[in-house]
Amino acid sequence: MVMALDRLRKEPEYEEQFVLFSAFVEKWMKRALYVLLSLLIAVQLLLQIPGLRYYLVIVEQLEGIPYDHSR
Repeated sequence: MVMALDRLRKEPEYEEQFVLFSAFVEKWMKRALYVLLSLLIAVQLLLQIPGLRYYLVIVEQLEGIPYDHSR
């Protein structure tokens, strides 16, 4: 009987700690998501610059001379 009462008293404390911990983790996960999303957008914008893309993407360096369709 005493153990059951002790367990009932500890449950709200555990739940409170769990809510605090999960709020902390959620805050850091949101920050990480925002940082990664910002980096993704920044890198995609940088890859739009042909001169810079040549140095960032190895496949660009391996490609031959572009074919001129206007001939």
